Amino acid sequence: MNDNAKTIAVISYITLIGWIVAIIMHNNDQHKTEFASFHIRQSLGLILSWVCIPLIGLFVSFVPFVGWFFGIASVVVYIGVFVLWILGLMSAINKEQKEVPLLGSIYQKILKDIK
Repeated sequence: MNDNAKTIAVISYITLIGWIVAIIMHNNDQHKTEFASFHIRQSLGLILSWVCIPLIGLFVSFVPFVGWFFGIASVVVYIGVFVLWILGLMSAINKEQKEVPLLGSIYQKILKDIK
């Protein structure tokens, strides 16, 4: 694995703009690596999870009790996604290809076309 792959992997975790920069760098890289692709998929999955939380909340907010419960639970879910983001970033920094717990394998399956 080259240093460019590590750079792409780390940048992909730095917000949506970082992910876009990483995917552009990866597509322009003549030596695409599975390591960079893996972390691009993981970080996109985390970004999508982060965005889906308020969308789900919007739909269930009109349901009595469920909306209130989801409002409280969403704080816990946001903290959980943030912890997964840190774990993914640390994995990229340490040049490891570890899936984030609970959701990493799902991200890899759903986003398998991103190479």
